[in-house]
Amino acid sequence: MKSAYFVFSSFFIRLFIIYAFGVSSYLFTKVLGPSLTGFFCDDNSIKLPYHDSSVKIEVLLTIIYILLFLTILIVEPICHNVYYSKTSSQEPIHKLGNVIVHPIVPRSLEIFVISQLGFMITIFLFNLTKFAAGRLRPNFVASCQPNISWENCKPGVFIQDYMCLGEDKHRAEESRLSFYSGHTAESFYYVVFLILYIHAKIGRKCCSSILLPILYVLLISGAIYVGCSRIWDYKHHPSDVFFGGFMGTAIAVIIVYYYRGVFFDINYDFVVRQDSNGSITKVPISVEETGEPVIVTDDELLQVTKRNVVPIQHEANV
Repeated sequence: MKSAYFVFSSFFIRLFIIYAFGVSSYLFTKVLGPSLTGFFCDDNSIKLPYHDSSVKIEVLLTIIYILLFLTILIVEPICHNVYYSKTSSQEPIHKLGNVIVHPIVPRSLEIFVISQLGFMITIFLFNLTKFAAGRLRPNFVASCQPNISWENCKPGVFIQDYMCLGEDKHRAEESRLSFYSGHTAESFYYVVFLILYIHAKIGRKCCSSILLPILYVLLISGAIYVGCSRIWDYKHHPSDVFFGGFMGTAIAVIIVYYYRGVFFDINYDFVVRQDSNGSITKVPISVEETGEPVIVTDDELLQVTKRNVVPIQHEANV
């Protein structure tokens, strides 16, 4: 029996470190400011009007976290009641004082921490890229209002030295942060993360289900909608949106692969391992010539059953 204090303290400590890492990208970039990039007089791609965002970041994050919490609250109980009880020989028991903490709680907290790590990595990377690249948004001229004479600005002339005369200084600074789309990166990160999480936990066992593919398509459609909105709101160029979607997807895949032991902890062939101290953990399965599922612990050959690990009585070559 383990103390739940360690589970909760570890959760909050790791979460604090993760959020501090993400916030540091804002502090770092705010101190340095975006790169000052020039533009050509005849570049019409940066002369589009300013529009408010169709999908505001507050609304996007609210939807994202609601989906994340609902998914964890649905998937983990299903795993516990349907799969873990059949495939695990023994689950750790945690106590908080005299109260036994349900096994769903530490698993849910672990998934949430992993999701936030990938999310903060996404934010960190697109913040640094935005400020380093300094690409001008499609609404740059309307937002910045550069101090140049457009009558004397001839085609092919490159303007490097200018100042923004727009009254809204925040909007003027934001107009130089086009590459790449943070909204799109965040949307695709969470959508791909949730799809991989659902599929790793329950989707592999429900291959004949038509509901999960439909759910996956709906999630991806939502991310695509967010990306398209950044184009028609003149916030980003199409290439910014495409690259943002790629980055969000790549980070989600890498995070799930890195923590694959957490996501793919259900082995439907169920294997467990007993070490010299008697602790039981899951390990990959091998099959003896007799067809019996067996594992090797040090020099001892063990037979795997659903609820126990017992030494095999006969001698075998391994």
